[in-house]
Amino acid sequence: RNAVARYASSKEIASILDAMQHSKFLNEAILEGKTVVDVGGGYGDLMYAVKRSMPAVGKCYCLDLPDVIDDALSTMNEDCE
Repeated sequence: RNAVARYASSKEIASILDAMQHSKFLNEAILEGKTVVDVGGGYGDLMYAVKRSMPAVGKCYCLDLPDVIDDALSTMNEDCE
């Protein structure tokens, strides 16, 4: 289940980031130093991409069910906390 969601969301992340950069409410200048939270964010792929593409954003958090988080920890990028 998580692998399917991760595959599908990976196809959408570029579009989401592009939309955020062109938004007057969610662009990097507006989010500078702010905390962004993805509730139900699975493995945290979107938050990882947001932080990498918008370094001025403050903290990025991904919240999900405990079993999803446990599984995500085993595949986490080494530069994530």
